Amino acid sequence: MFPIRFKDISLIDTWLRILLVSTFAALVFGCASTARETKSNASYEIGKETAAKIGTPMLIREEGTVEKKRRWVGLLNSPDGWETIGTEYSDDYKRMELIYRGGSGTKINVTYRVFRAGSVVPEQSEDLAFDLSESGTIVVQSFRIKVLQADESSIDYIVLNY
Repeated sequence: MFPIRFKDISLIDTWLRILLVSTFAALVFGCASTARETKSNASYEIGKETAAKIGTPMLIREEGTVEKKRRWVGLLNSPDGWETIGTEYSDDYKRMELIYRGGSGTKINVTYRVFRAGSVVPEQSEDLAFDLSESGTIVVQSFRIKVLQADESSIDYIVLNY
């Protein structure tokens, strides 16, 4: 065996202290994070044929800024090691939904809802009825939709523009 010199022990001790201080600092200062993202998300593609069942959203569009606060919980408690502990929505955040409510003959019913700043209660909700015999295209706010087929339980449509 090689004899261990005092200088070697001192060097090992220094490295262990650096490792310990670094680990402590990472645990203390790296335990919380805030991720801010500007969202522009849509559940539809313009020009693509889509279907929806009664009571489900035909369209969902989200716009605005979302701030998610997270904390480190470890890889054993979460797939990526992080847990979301809070979500804050900016005042300009808006979620719009168009929900199919069924129809009969050439008439269909939809509900248009707007949620602001992450609220679960809609700020605006309108129940709308359209007669497809006049036109196969419906316009709700800035959504223009061509209805291909609709019955009491489902609707097939194409989003023309937003």
